[in-house]
Amino acid sequence: MLSVVGVGQISTLCGLHRTVGVGWSRRLCFTTKSPLSAPSTIAKSPISQPNNESKLHYKTKEHLANQLSQVNSLSIRKTCNTVSNPEAPAVMPYWTCTNSIVELNWVKGWNVAQMEYSKRGVGRFDLALLRRTSPTTDSALVGVVEVLVSSPMTDSKLQQLQNRNVPWIEVQAHVDFFRDEAKLIRSKHGSRGSSVATTRPWTRTEPLPVIGTSDGPWTCEVCKEMAQMKPDSLSFSHLAGIVDVYCSASTRKGQGQLRRKVFGIYEQFKPKIWSEPERGEEKRWFLVVGTSLSTTNWLGIDTLPMESKLLMSTHSMNPRPNAPPMEVFQEEMEKELQRERRKDAGALLDVRLEWPGKPLKDFFKEADRMSSLVSVQGIKSIGKLQASLTRIIGFRYRFNAEEGTWVPSRNHRSQPL
Repeated sequence: MLSVVGVGQISTLCGLHRTVGVGWSRRLCFTTKSPLSAPSTIAKSPISQPNNESKLHYKTKEHLANQLSQVNSLSIRKTCNTVSNPEAPAVMPYWTCTNSIVELNWVKGWNVAQMEYSKRGVGRFDLALLRRTSPTTDSALVGVVEVLVSSPMTDSKLQQLQNRNVPWIEVQAHVDFFRDEAKLIRSKHGSRGSSVATTRPWTRTEPLPVIGTSDGPWTCEVCKEMAQMKPDSLSFSHLAGIVDVYCSASTRKGQGQLRRKVFGIYEQFKPKIWSEPERGEEKRWFLVVGTSLSTTNWLGIDTLPMESKLLMSTHSMNPRPNAPPMEVFQEEMEKELQRERRKDAGALLDVRLEWPGKPLKDFFKEADRMSSLVSVQGIKSIGKLQASLTRIIGFRYRFNAEEGTWVPSRNHRSQPL
């Protein structure tokens, strides 16, 4: 019989990942279905949430324990390790990759999922997967699951697990892991109100999205290939759309927040290699979205560096490279905006540059007529556009702190470009 025991404390935030001898990296994760299931009776833990543990950490861990107590095999989803640096937007890689891979039956063979399990000489774990043969014998440690909120696994714990060849995974704590699927979120923007169903919680039938594993980070084939190519082979050629997302809820300090999403298309040309006659010329396109977060204050707006992520890539082979698949890219852009609407049903989405946008050179030629001279020669990434776009395309709403809502600003009458 499978059972759940215990409770506990967790590990970290922002999608950071670490392995022994390896540095930090940001990870973005997604889920798909997996055919694993083995229903069993769950023994509810009599232990309540500790006073020194956050609810986010505890509830994420508890939900994972309840789900993993009903199976004896786990598949995981790993995301590509390629990460951009928003502080240096002109340095490759120009975006954080979102390609992912599913590894089936990554760990298997347990019959007990126990929270707050301690192993002498190693430490305490948020969730241990154990193989227990009898009440009188010690349980074999099959695997370890750590939940990340703010504190990563210590180097000593990582080393001890490695010495014992115990596989471990690290999972980002999130409310989507445990909140009720039928629960509704109520969001308001001004006098308007709307309700949307929350994202359904993770279940044991799906690969578990992880931000770190004992077997180290994974890099997709596209990023491996790009790492061997010169930066000059990749160019930022097309500005596809600009959308400002005004959050419906203010911060705890009563400040307004907005996100500017800039969609761009990169292209990469690979000439024919005569040593490989079967391969002709090839052109690859990448749809990337850059997102900057701005917060209002009494002086104006504070803006964080723009972070970019890859939405999708596609390529064209012989006989001649053609134009990028704009229809497919448009669908992907709409999916990204739908994700924004699901995050905040009451948010105001203001389109500043409509799809399909304009080639980068043409966009700034028109900007030059408005005396906003910009040289496109030095623009290698979407992140480099942040300051220029702020000058050229102002925000059409300002935050009214007294009412806690966004109201039209003096730029409100300006039309989408």
